[in-house]
Amino acid sequence: MRMPECLLHTFTVNCQLSKTLITHGEEHATDDYTNIPASIMRRVHPSPQLPYAQYQPLALLRAEIERLMGAKYTPIRAPSPVVSTAVNFEELGFPKDHPGRQPTDTYYVNRTTCLRTHTSAHEVQTFRDGNMRWLLTADVFRRDEIDSSHYPVFHQMEGASAFDRADYAPGGLVEQEIEAMESRLAEMRIEITDNVDLTEAGNWQPHHARDAPHQAALALRHLKATLNTLVHGLFQPRLAMEGSAIEPLKVRWIPAFFPFTSPSFEVEVWFRGKWLEILGTGIVQQRTFDKAGIPDKLGWAFGLGLERIAMVLFSIPDIRLFWSEDPRFVSQFKVPPTDGRAAPLVTFKPYSKYPSCYKDISFWVPPSFHENDLFETVRDHAGDLVEDVACIDDFVHPKTKRRSKCYRVNYQSMDANLENEQVNALHATRQVLFLHKVTFPVWPNFQEPHEHGLARFQARNVQLTTSDDVRIGMWHHLPNELYKEEAAKHGKGFDALPDDFQLPDQVFERALREYPTYVYLHGNALNRAAPFRVLSYQELSEAQNANVVAIDYRGFGDSESFPTEHGVVNDAYAAVEYVRQHSINQTTGNRQGLALVGQSLGTGIAVQCALRMYRQGEFLDALVLLAPFRALRPMVSEFRMAGLAPIFGWLDYFPYKEKLLDLVHFKFDSEVALLEILDGNVRKGPTTPPTIVLVHAQDDDVIPVQQSDELLRSAENALGTMKKASSFHVWASTLPDIGTAHAILRRSARLPEHLPRC
Repeated sequence: MRMPECLLHTFTVNCQLSKTLITHGEEHATDDYTNIPASIMRRVHPSPQLPYAQYQPLALLRAEIERLMGAKYTPIRAPSPVVSTAVNFEELGFPKDHPGRQPTDTYYVNRTTCLRTHTSAHEVQTFRDGNMRWLLTADVFRRDEIDSSHYPVFHQMEGASAFDRADYAPGGLVEQEIEAMESRLAEMRIEITDNVDLTEAGNWQPHHARDAPHQAALALRHLKATLNTLVHGLFQPRLAMEGSAIEPLKVRWIPAFFPFTSPSFEVEVWFRGKWLEILGTGIVQQRTFDKAGIPDKLGWAFGLGLERIAMVLFSIPDIRLFWSEDPRFVSQFKVPPTDGRAAPLVTFKPYSKYPSCYKDISFWVPPSFHENDLFETVRDHAGDLVEDVACIDDFVHPKTKRRSKCYRVNYQSMDANLENEQVNALHATRQVLFLHKVTFPVWPNFQEPHEHGLARFQARNVQLTTSDDVRIGMWHHLPNELYKEEAAKHGKGFDALPDDFQLPDQVFERALREYPTYVYLHGNALNRAAPFRVLSYQELSEAQNANVVAIDYRGFGDSESFPTEHGVVNDAYAAVEYVRQHSINQTTGNRQGLALVGQSLGTGIAVQCALRMYRQGEFLDALVLLAPFRALRPMVSEFRMAGLAPIFGWLDYFPYKEKLLDLVHFKFDSEVALLEILDGNVRKGPTTPPTIVLVHAQDDDVIPVQQSDELLRSAENALGTMKKASSFHVWASTLPDIGTAHAILRRSARLPEHLPRC
């Protein structure tokens, strides 16, 4: 028998594959905008949050800022990080084309909901709740690069102060507080520089410049006095510890732009020989007070990153350390309660930093490629074991203008020595599981399918563009009946025609309108020109008299980019959309039959594609799974390459096997997805579920036949009223009967007489 293709890859089970996302007791619907991976979901609701955890530098810093600001400011703990896009963007004046609103920068729960990207998302509501002077601490989420100072989850503190207009009267509350703070500042060793003339009307909001210039000027003086006092309280003690007490603390205010304040500034401190940006601040936009229902207020707000300041004050070299539970880190911040006094400054003493190990990855990039997509994929695979990722080569092909990039991934653990085998396993997760770099034929000519065993002119090469703007390669193979009909029009057939002859596009379009279509999703490794796959197309086309559409996923064959969990399903769906668009009869509005055929790795992709179609109410006639599997994790240690070598067997001897497997977020839970589809057989769903056929060789050495048996039993247990079809032959008559198939279908459905071989 032909050896069944091996399964090595499974899919990340992230919120995109689930209809809902549940966090902080709230349930949120997901859609095509959802882009929150499992690695980020695990950070959405830690308990306790880092700024409130015991023996945590962020908690020490938060408490010290609250102490320095004084009892006038109410500490507030932020609610759930899931906020509406209106609250996160529109209410704060973000324009619709602001780059921060793009999915490449923001984690979306769905099109109208996201994970907050800044604490200002709660500014309007906090004022609306009656808090006029407050300090709000929260975790915020942004897709970002990978290095020692950036992390997709970090913590901000937002402070604000709003006064009644009457408080700005001469000799009123605002002036009194300004005089008191400026008097104290005069006694401090601090040197303050302003780099802009703040008296110009152009720096003010029109409302303030026109109606309240004196009040706005006082608000700015109050803001500057407050924050200069805070910055001095945070940094002057550290300067004193480092022997620079005789030098004044240098602070400068630089004009900036923030959508929610005007005028706006960045505050910088001269520290250890360079200027450090500490916080952003400004006069609150009047529309914020209007939306909060307090239009008679005038005040200011600031926001600072706790990690940014803590790394400087505590000499912490790597932002990943804040998430460390290593006793060597945690024990250094066991500071006793201070009873309102200044917390003692802690200088982090680095412990042994384990050696790093780097690996390189290169790929062709699509026009819409964004580095944050790569960074997110790396994080989701390797977690905090990646110290940084850097582009080391950027190549543009002189003729095709296609761009290739090479990135260096630097692995370094904060608390353990990484063995080379571990790094290889992490780095190669995608490569080992997809094997997309293993190519055969080595130099395929996809433009000429007949060079790889297909009949002349029976197939054509097509380039598709997916919903996320990745170009993938596809072959469309004509049904035998139509092919012979076209050949008869040319007398001696196609063999006598010149090589540059091409069947008109109308022939292929007619084929999709008049004949059923099978979308073939291959297994891992190689490409769509592999000889045994070509044979499958031919057998399927001949047995079913149908179109066969075969694609190469991204990173395979002539397709762009690199494979990701969501990406390869996008590729499969692009092929489905192509067929659906071209197969509709404009007169009747009907379409010919459509089936997905998945082989090993392709079964996982086919199931997720079928689930997407089902949820969107798009009818699929059949889902044929050749050598399917339930999930990857139970099979990792026993999986055998070509039925021989247990390539992950070494994990059994690795003491941290389970922890390492936790980092590999490929699960591809076909069982859960199938049960959701099948549920439509017992209750009304978006559309009628497809006929589902499970095909497996009894003596499969790569994926045990028990995987199919367990999938079938799971379906039968969940849908006890359903009946399975009798077993029937699935192999060509020239081969012995070595396989069985089971079908899950409605009684009105009809099983095909033949199925392609494994």
